[in-house]
Amino acid sequence: MRIVGRYSFNGGAESVQAHYAPLLAEVEQIINTLDSEIHKTKVSEEVTMPGKLLYSPKSLNAGFSVLFEQYGWIKHRVL
Repeated sequence: MRIVGRYSFNGGAESVQAHYAPLLAEVEQIINTLDSEIHKTKVSEEVTMPGKLLYSPKSLNAGFSVLFEQYGWIKHRVL
């Protein structure tokens, strides 16, 4: 998978780059590592594109979870 665009609100991207550059680089590496083509498993049921393979959100999330775990990231809830 590749990053094709970025959005920054109120200088958020610059702030993240300035304060968390190593973590941002790690996230970008994880995104670039993910092979998105293997996650095209959802079959479209829309009238305009019946039968077309689409990216499965559940599959993409599972793929990202595996990669983040390999890099030592852990999930936790923020309340």
